[in-house]
Amino acid sequence: MTTPSSELVGAPAGRRYGAAVLDLLGMMLVAGAAGVALSPVSENLAALVFVTLCFIYYYLLEGWLATTPGKLLTGLAVVDEHGAPAGWNAAFARTLLRVIEVNPLLLGGIPAFVVVTLTKRNQRLGDMLGGAFVVDVADLDLPDAVEPRPTVVECPACGERLTDRTLTTCPVCGATIGPAGSGLPSTRENKESVR
Repeated sequence: MTTPSSELVGAPAGRRYGAAVLDLLGMMLVAGAAGVALSPVSENLAALVFVTLCFIYYYLLEGWLATTPGKLLTGLAVVDEHGAPAGWNAAFARTLLRVIEVNPLLLGGIPAFVVVTLTKRNQRLGDMLGGAFVVDVADLDLPDAVEPRPTVVECPACGERLTDRTLTTCPVCGATIGPAGSGLPSTRENKESVR
Protein backbone atom coordinates (compact mmCIF):
# COMPACT_ATOMS: atom_id res chain seq x y z
CA MET A 1 0.00 0.00 0.00
CA THR A 2 1.28 3.46 -0.84
CA THR A 3 1.99 5.46 2.28
CA PRO A 4 0.22 8.85 2.53
CA SER A 5 2.47 11.89 2.45
CA SER A 6 1.88 12.72 6.11
CA GLU A 7 3.39 9.36 7.06
CA LEU A 8 6.09 8.93 4.42
CA VAL A 9 9.56 8.75 5.94
CA GLY A 10 12.74 8.09 4.03
CA ALA A 11 15.12 5.21 4.62
CA PRO A 12 17.71 5.58 7.40
CA ALA A 13 20.95 7.42 6.64
CA GLY A 14 23.11 4.31 7.01
CA ARG A 15 21.26 2.40 4.33
CA ARG A 16 21.32 5.39 2.00
CA TYR A 17 25.05 5.78 2.63
CA GLY A 18 25.56 2.13 1.61
CA ALA A 19 23.69 2.74 -1.64
CA ALA A 20 25.75 5.90 -2.26
CA VAL A 21 29.02 4.00 -1.78
CA LEU A 22 27.92 1.30 -4.24
CA ASP A 23 26.87 3.94 -6.77
CA LEU A 24 30.12 5.83 -6.34
CA LEU A 25 32.20 2.70 -6.91
CA GLY A 26 30.30 1.77 -10.07
CA MET A 27 30.32 5.32 -11.35
CA MET A 28 34.04 5.73 -10.68
CA LEU A 29 34.76 2.63 -12.76
CA VAL A 30 32.86 3.95 -15.76
CA ALA A 31 33.67 7.65 -15.49
CA GLY A 32 37.20 6.90 -14.28
CA ALA A 33 37.89 4.83 -17.39
CA ALA A 34 36.70 7.71 -19.55
CA GLY A 35 38.86 10.11 -17.53
CA VAL A 36 41.95 7.93 -17.90
CA ALA A 37 41.37 7.71 -21.64
CA LEU A 38 41.15 11.50 -21.88
CA SER A 39 43.84 12.48 -19.37
CA PRO A 40 46.68 12.39 -21.94
CA VAL A 41 44.68 14.90 -23.98
CA SER A 42 43.73 17.19 -21.10
CA GLU A 43 43.32 16.73 -17.37
CA ASN A 44 40.70 19.49 -17.32
CA LEU A 45 38.74 17.72 -20.05
CA ALA A 46 39.00 14.44 -18.12
CA ALA A 47 37.64 16.14 -14.97
CA LEU A 48 34.81 17.76 -16.93
CA VAL A 49 33.86 14.41 -18.49
CA PHE A 50 33.91 12.76 -15.06
CA VAL A 51 31.61 15.40 -13.52
CA THR A 52 29.29 15.33 -16.55
CA LEU A 53 29.00 11.53 -16.46
CA CYS A 54 28.25 11.65 -12.72
CA PHE A 55 25.49 14.20 -13.29
CA ILE A 56 24.01 12.18 -16.17
CA TYR A 57 24.23 8.93 -14.15
CA TYR A 58 22.08 10.19 -11.29
CA TYR A 59 19.75 12.41 -13.29
CA LEU A 60 18.83 9.82 -15.92
CA LEU A 61 18.57 6.82 -13.63
CA GLU A 62 16.60 8.54 -10.87
CA GLY A 63 14.42 10.51 -13.29
CA TRP A 64 13.61 7.57 -15.53
CA LEU A 65 13.75 4.52 -13.24
CA ALA A 66 13.43 6.10 -9.76
CA THR A 67 16.52 4.19 -8.66
CA THR A 68 20.21 3.64 -9.31
CA PRO A 69 22.20 0.38 -9.22
CA GLY A 70 23.31 1.14 -5.64
CA LYS A 71 19.76 1.87 -4.54
CA LEU A 72 18.47 -1.18 -6.38
CA LEU A 73 20.99 -3.43 -4.61
CA THR A 74 19.99 -2.00 -1.23
CA GLY A 75 16.24 -2.08 -1.97
CA LEU A 76 15.71 1.68 -2.21
CA ALA A 77 13.78 3.90 -4.64
CA VAL A 78 13.29 7.66 -5.10
CA VAL A 79 9.60 8.54 -4.80
CA ASP A 80 7.34 11.57 -4.39
CA GLU A 81 5.06 12.19 -1.42
CA HIS A 82 2.48 9.76 -2.85
CA GLY A 83 4.92 6.88 -3.28
CA ALA A 84 5.07 7.24 -7.07
CA PRO A 85 8.40 7.68 -8.90
CA ALA A 86 9.66 11.18 -8.07
CA GLY A 87 10.27 12.15 -11.70
CA TRP A 88 12.60 14.43 -13.62
CA ASN A 89 12.29 17.63 -11.56
CA ALA A 90 13.09 15.81 -8.33
CA ALA A 91 15.99 14.00 -10.00
CA PHE A 92 17.37 17.33 -11.20
CA ALA A 93 17.11 18.95 -7.74
CA ARG A 94 18.66 15.91 -6.04
CA THR A 95 21.49 15.73 -8.57
CA LEU A 96 22.23 19.45 -8.43
CA LEU A 97 22.48 19.52 -4.63
CA ARG A 98 24.46 16.28 -4.63
CA VAL A 99 27.43 18.41 -5.75
CA ILE A 100 27.44 19.96 -2.25
CA GLU A 101 25.93 17.20 -0.13
CA VAL A 102 27.57 14.06 -1.50
CA ASN A 103 30.73 15.30 -3.19
CA PRO A 104 33.56 12.77 -2.70
CA LEU A 105 36.14 15.51 -3.31
CA LEU A 106 34.84 17.85 -0.58
CA LEU A 107 33.36 16.31 2.54
CA GLY A 108 32.17 13.06 1.00
CA GLY A 109 28.64 12.21 2.04
CA ILE A 110 29.00 13.78 5.49
CA PRO A 111 26.70 16.78 4.87
CA ALA A 112 23.95 14.54 3.44
CA PHE A 113 24.39 11.98 6.22
CA VAL A 114 24.07 14.66 8.89
CA VAL A 115 20.99 16.26 7.31
CA VAL A 116 19.24 12.89 6.78
CA THR A 117 19.97 11.93 10.37
CA LEU A 118 18.65 15.22 11.77
CA THR A 119 15.47 15.61 9.70
CA LYS A 120 12.20 14.11 10.86
CA ARG A 121 11.48 12.45 7.51
CA ASN A 122 15.07 11.33 6.74
CA GLN A 123 15.55 13.69 3.80
CA ARG A 124 18.65 15.47 2.60
CA LEU A 125 18.47 19.00 1.17
CA GLY A 126 18.14 17.71 -2.41
CA ASP A 127 15.20 15.54 -1.35
CA MET A 128 13.44 18.46 0.31
CA LEU A 129 14.00 20.77 -2.68
CA GLY A 130 12.74 18.13 -5.11
CA GLY A 131 9.88 16.88 -2.94
CA ALA A 132 11.41 13.41 -2.91
CA PHE A 133 11.96 10.58 -0.48
CA VAL A 134 14.43 7.70 -0.72
CA VAL A 135 12.44 4.79 0.68
CA ASP A 136 12.50 1.04 1.10
CA VAL A 137 10.85 -0.48 -1.99
CA ALA A 138 9.17 -3.07 0.27
CA ASP A 139 7.08 -0.23 1.76
CA LEU A 140 5.58 0.69 -1.63
CA ASP A 141 3.07 -0.76 -4.08
CA LEU A 142 4.86 -2.73 -6.74
CA PRO A 143 5.32 -2.63 -9.66
CA ASP A 144 4.33 1.08 -9.64
CA ALA A 145 7.08 2.09 -7.23
CA VAL A 146 10.02 1.45 -9.52
CA GLU A 147 8.58 1.59 -13.03
CA PRO A 148 8.54 4.80 -15.05
CA ARG A 149 5.25 6.63 -14.55
CA PRO A 150 2.67 6.04 -17.30
CA THR A 151 1.29 9.18 -18.86
CA VAL A 152 -2.34 8.03 -18.85
CA VAL A 153 -4.49 5.35 -17.21
CA GLU A 154 -7.73 4.51 -18.97
CA CYS A 155 -10.90 3.63 -17.04
CA PRO A 156 -11.86 0.09 -18.11
CA ALA A 157 -15.58 0.89 -17.90
CA CYS A 158 -16.04 4.22 -19.71
CA GLY A 159 -12.67 4.73 -21.37
CA GLU A 160 -12.02 8.06 -19.60
CA ARG A 161 -8.33 8.97 -19.74
CA LEU A 162 -7.04 9.60 -16.22
CA THR A 163 -3.64 10.96 -15.22
CA ASP A 164 -3.95 10.55 -11.43
CA ARG A 165 -2.60 7.07 -10.72
CA THR A 166 -3.74 7.22 -7.08
CA LEU A 167 -7.41 7.03 -8.07
CA THR A 168 -9.25 3.82 -7.27
CA THR A 169 -12.63 5.01 -8.57
CA CYS A 170 -13.26 6.74 -11.89
CA PRO A 171 -14.57 10.28 -11.24
CA VAL A 172 -16.67 10.14 -14.43
CA CYS A 173 -18.55 6.84 -14.17
CA GLY A 174 -17.78 5.65 -10.62
CA ALA A 175 -16.30 2.33 -11.73
CA THR A 176 -13.58 0.77 -9.63
CA ILE A 177 -10.34 1.19 -11.55
CA GLY A 178 -8.37 -1.53 -9.79
CA PRO A 179 -5.66 -1.86 -7.21
CA ALA A 180 -4.11 1.55 -6.47
CA GLY A 181 -4.99 3.07 -9.83
CA SER A 182 -3.25 0.37 -11.83
CA GLY A 183 -5.68 0.87 -14.70
CA LEU A 184 -6.88 -2.71 -14.41
CA PRO A 185 -10.48 -3.57 -13.63
CA SER A 186 -10.78 -5.05 -10.17
CA THR A 187 -13.86 -7.10 -11.12
CA ARG A 188 -15.58 -8.05 -14.35
CA GLU A 189 -18.88 -6.68 -12.98
CA ASN A 190 -17.58 -3.09 -13.13
CA LYS A 191 -18.01 -2.85 -16.91
CA GLU A 192 -21.44 -4.49 -16.82
CA SER A 193 -22.76 -2.32 -13.94
CA VAL A 194 -21.85 0.91 -15.74
CA ARG A 195 -23.53 -0.03 -19.03
